[in-house]
Amino acid sequence: MNKKALIAFAAAPLIAALLYVTISSFDGAFTLGAGEILIAAVLMYCGALSLEVLLALPSYLLLRRFDCIRWWSASGVGFVVGYIGALVIRTPVAPVLRGNIPIALIGVISGLGFWLVARKSSPEKSQ
Repeated sequence: MNKKALIAFAAAPLIAALLYVTISSFDGAFTLGAGEILIAAVLMYCGALSLEVLLALPSYLLLRRFDCIRWWSASGVGFVVGYIGALVIRTPVAPVLRGNIPIALIGVISGLGFWLVARKSSPEKSQ
């Protein structure tokens, strides 16, 4: 695994955690202030990182073997990981994030962020 992929694997759960906490805070879910938001972000990062290790890393290794790391494969894996994450969370604190699809869409954005960092720099391979 190359350096860009390692950075992408660190960035993807951070993107998911920050999106989740940001949306939740705008929706009024956090009332105790910055400390509560910071704790929620760290907990969400740990949860997203564990899902990434369990689900996204094997998917990446399989897709890399077939040279199929594309924006659509990364976003598809992100959707699946986000959907499974939504099943684990069950009831998010923000009403706007209720249900599985909004959290799965956070997974899509996280997967696209992964692809943007991990993609090869040659234009013909970054389809």
